[in-house]
Amino acid sequence: MKLILEGKINKIYVQSLCMAFFRGEKFPQDEENSRGTIIVKADEKENGIEAVCKLSYEGKETKKIAFVERDDSSSCERIAKIAIGRAVYFAGKEITGKDIPWGILTGIRPSKVGAELLLKYSYDEAFKVLVEKYLLSYDKAKLTLEVAKNELFVLKKYGDNTCSLYVSIPFCPTRCAYCSFISYATKKLFDLIPSYLETLKSDIIEKASII
Repeated sequence: MKLILEGKINKIYVQSLCMAFFRGEKFPQDEENSRGTIIVKADEKENGIEAVCKLSYEGKETKKIAFVERDDSSSCERIAKIAIGRAVYFAGKEITGKDIPWGILTGIRPSKVGAELLLKYSYDEAFKVLVEKYLLSYDKAKLTLEVAKNELFVLKKYGDNTCSLYVSIPFCPTRCAYCSFISYATKKLFDLIPSYLETLKSDIIEKASII
């Protein structure tokens, strides 16, 4: 798939969303080896950001426009990302007919968005934002907020003098379409999990002693 971005747009984010719809798709620079083309642009308007996505794939074509209004609590970059994500999402959905349960969220920490929402809104209001603005399924929105609630509880319990630590457990029952992390979904490798966890435990103990 040939990717054309007009303006300051996060290339990795757009690629990740495309991979969620078009599993295993590559992004070659030469048009001859691509099965489709996606053109994304974002323009700053008087009261928000407008994103346009033109997508053609294996003979199908569509164009989607998404507009997100400015608000006092979101950066211009965040608003642009939401607008771009929605335009790409709706274009991908029309071409493939797929509903992506994680909506326009990609990456390893959707709960970060959930936590930010819970600090500003009630649970029900945050849930509505995840479903209507970020396009999550009901199940994924609920999961996101439950994880976020637990994270906020831990942070409050231990105060401000804390840090976030990402711990990799590279044994996944399934692999997310947009995932670029090292992971193993082969059942025969699951026998490595107990020894992996023991090593991880000792590593955490060792690192914690340094802090």
